[in-house]
Amino acid sequence: MVYLKFLLAVMRGSIGKTITLIVTILCFNYAGTIDDNVVTRQVVGTNMVIGIDTTHVYLYNGDDRNVSMVSFRKSQKILPNKTIVYKESNGFNACLWFIFAIGVILLSIGTFSGEDDLNWEFGDCWHDTLLKEIRVIEESSKYHWVLNNRLLIVSDQPINTWSLKDRVTDYIRNKNIFPEFTSKEDKREKKLKKIGI
Repeated sequence: MVYLKFLLAVMRGSIGKTITLIVTILCFNYAGTIDDNVVTRQVVGTNMVIGIDTTHVYLYNGDDRNVSMVSFRKSQKILPNKTIVYKESNGFNACLWFIFAIGVILLSIGTFSGEDDLNWEFGDCWHDTLLKEIRVIEESSKYHWVLNNRLLIVSDQPINTWSLKDRVTDYIRNKNIFPEFTSKEDKREKKLKKIGI
C-alpha cells in the first residue's frame, strides 16, 4: 500500500511527465497500426522507365484536370479500365512515431537529469510518503512516533510530524537503527486473535 501511495505521489508531483509518459505509451501502441490509404488513379500516360529500370512513372489526371505523375520502384499493373491501384502510407502513422520519439527524448532528459526541477523527484516523493505513514501512539502520557513498527522518537508533548524529516531520512538509510515497537493495543489484538476472539 505504501508503494501505491508513493507511485501516486510521483504522479502528482510530476503531472507533466506523467502525461508525457501516457501519451508516449499510447503513441507507441498505435503507431504503425493505421492502415495505408488505397489510391486509385486513372492513367493517361504510358509506363515510362527512367534510369536503368529503377523508376516507373505513370501520368494521371490530377486536381483541376491537370496532369500529374506518380513514380514507383516496380512496375504497376494497369487494370483494364486504365487505372492503377496502390497504397500510400498514412500520415497519422508518421505523426504517431514522431510524437513517440519526442516523448522518449523528453522523458529521458527528465529521468536522467541531475536538475531537481527536471527529474521525477523520487527521493522527495518517497520521503513525503513515509512521513504520511507515521503513526502517533499515546501510551503512559508519552507520545510515540512509529513508522512500519519502528520507533522513531518518544516525546512528552506532541510535535509536528513534518519536523521528523531527519528521522525519516535516517530511517530510509538504515531502518535497523530504530528499535521495533509494538503498542499495548497491538499486543492485545494479537493475543485476542490467538485465543480466537
